[in-house]
Amino acid sequence: SLFHAPLLILAYALVGYGAMRQGIGWGRKLLWLAAGCGLHSALDIVTHVDDGPLLLYPFNRRTRFAGPISYWDEKHRGREFRRFEHLLDVVLVVLWCKGVNV
Repeated sequence: SLFHAPLLILAYALVGYGAMRQGIGWGRKLLWLAAGCGLHSALDIVTHVDDGPLLLYPFNRRTRFAGPISYWDEKHRGREFRRFEHLLDVVLVVLWCKGVNV
């Protein structure tokens, strides 16, 4: 939950931004880590029906957003999502083999 909770990710971003503004070298890295964690968490919130990230962690260890689809549970469009993900994997591998920077 340390890298999935939106409140903690926001705190990492603010600390990273503050450090970057003061010229501290690790500030930019922390800011980019927060950006990556935020993107990953946003995708997790949407693709996890009942097992997504804890939204208010560490203050609340139960509140989760019920996403509209599940990337794995076939009862919640997991089969369709799996097909989409595999197609995306093939497209990215082909682009990577051709040397296209994505």
